Amino acid sequence: MMTTTPLEMNLSTHGFVVAYRDDEVNEIVFVRKRMGEAFDRVRLNFSDNEKAASAGVEISIVPGRTALKSLCVHRCLIEVATDAERGISQIHDDASLRALFARISEVAPSKCDILARDELARLLQETSAGRNAATKYLKLIEEFGVDTIVDRVTTSAQTEIARIQQHRFVCIPNGEDYYSLALQAIAVGCGQIEGDENWLVGRDADTSADRELMIRLQIMASRLAVETGWELQVA
Repeated sequence: MMTTTPLEMNLSTHGFVVAYRDDEVNEIVFVRKRMGEAFDRVRLNFSDNEKAASAGVEISIVPGRTALKSLCVHRCLIEVATDAERGISQIHDDASLRALFARISEVAPSKCDILARDELARLLQETSAGRNAATKYLKLIEEFGVDTIVDRVTTSAQTEIARIQQHRFVCIPNGEDYYSLALQAIAVGCGQIEGDENWLVGRDADTSADRELMIRLQIMASRLAVETGWELQVA
């Protein structure tokens, strides 16, 4: 992926740091903390052999790669695009790339504020149960210990975990262990935390009909992996 150093420097003055960079899909995401469980994000994608780019702003309850639907709200930055109808900027040379970076730096921070004003309260309300549960499960892991919580998982719960792990929900590279630990904690603690000892039974981690398991898993995995952003101070 082409260099983004000028954009990184410009956005840093607004409190943003690089959340992650993915060279396989030509994507870079910047993050700043808005409040304890809410993050502003700026996403930049290159396409067409890096001859085009699109940008967007996001409000999210996780800072990094786990910011999926239900955990994150995205809005295209058509204001910075040379082709506003498609939300794309053509990159002809270094000058056009730097011009795009300048437009993003100028527009994105205030657009994050607007997006938060429009969507944050709803996002926090809709994810309230999942966020609260995830926090309790993480405390359970701390209490029982990473290496021993698996010993508390029943045989039937292990079967459910194995079934759920067939679904596609791992977002963090080489992060399967974080999700396994999260599932184990849910299996052990769901009776107390969810009020249902069979809460995991029949649930899918990647379904549009029920996002509650997905929300819990992605928050917990992000926390366990210590994704960039959690440690930031509120901007």
